[in-house]
Amino acid sequence: PLALRGVGFEAIDDVQNLLEMNLAKDWTSFRAGLSTWACSVTNFIYADVDDNIGYQMSARIPLRGVATRGTRPVWDAKHEWSGYVPFDGMPRIENPPTGIIASANQRPVNPDYKWPLYGGYAGGTRQARIFQILESKTDHDVADFRRMQFDSKALIAEEVTPRIVAALRQTDDVRLQGVADILAGWDYRATLNAVGPTIYQMFVPRWERGYAAATLPDQADVRGAVGPSARRALVGEDTSVGADALNRLIVAAMRSALDALAERFGGDVAGWTWGKVHTFAWPHPLGGIGQLGQLLNGPSFTCAGTDNTINNVSPSSTLPFIAISGPTYRLIADLSNPGVVLINSNCPTSAHPGSPHYADSTRDWANGNYQTLHRVRALIEVETEGKTVIRPG
Repeated sequence: PLALRGVGFEAIDDVQNLLEMNLAKDWTSFRAGLSTWACSVTNFIYADVDDNIGYQMSARIPLRGVATRGTRPVWDAKHEWSGYVPFDGMPRIENPPTGIIASANQRPVNPDYKWPLYGGYAGGTRQARIFQILESKTDHDVADFRRMQFDSKALIAEEVTPRIVAALRQTDDVRLQGVADILAGWDYRATLNAVGPTIYQMFVPRWERGYAAATLPDQADVRGAVGPSARRALVGEDTSVGADALNRLIVAAMRSALDALAERFGGDVAGWTWGKVHTFAWPHPLGGIGQLGQLLNGPSFTCAGTDNTINNVSPSSTLPFIAISGPTYRLIADLSNPGVVLINSNCPTSAHPGSPHYADSTRDWANGNYQTLHRVRALIEVETEGKTVIRPG
């Protein structure tokens, strides 16, 4: 038997929740507006002119008699839904002592939290980087937040690269010594003119596969989850592989990475800059049919950022350096000027391929340019290019 059930197929009224949230006058009414939010699980952030801040997760999260992952036996009553996690049981933060709330898809509670929260979460390095930036000063302005939203420093790379460099230094291979110099001088940011991120990103999957082959049984699902243990080995937290053997694995993975880079981009290492190899592709769902791609697929842009950074423009796991996703919508609201917000979105303003606005916002998104979104009706009217009127009947 097969049974399917999802919150999104139930009667929901999330539009009403959005209206109530945006009409809220304080933290209490803000939470009240979200108390019946259904789908999907969302992290909501609150701030007001009185210096109050808050975080609230909201959704209908089913309760079952058994907490597990994956598919469930539909014939077992213990796996049936018995209700939802109560709203007051959802994670929330109110005016923390640090004065900072940072949400970047990390797990919001400890594993022993009273209520079961399912799903996959980010590792927390993006949240940690946000804290680093916000704690660096107390007088942030709009320009600071623009820089933060496009910050591309990779904290995992900062952790593991010194061990990689140390292994390469142990060899007498001139090519590896040169790469060690590049990585040792890298600031761990995936910026357009840097070669370090290109080498690092080509190295990591080869390193993980090599480490998995040396330490784990030959099972795809087991080896596919090797990432965290492979990282721990490079920071000295996992010593199941001796230092000499670890050096050999690192060197082998790096040689493979360099061979792949040379084959793809040529032998001049100086030409392997991130801006030349890392592009954001914008394929249309129908772009693979016949010649439709020439009309419907959006242009490709070089862009900074990579996975596990605030500017999370992650390369594809199957197409190295080609990114097809990233931060969808960035917003900066200066509460001293509530009539204006700044936005940066990779979603086109128009879905018509003949429109001049079919890809202009995506270009701005890649280049770090923000658009001004007015909240005063008269200013909106000044910038209006056209109107669409929908009449019933």
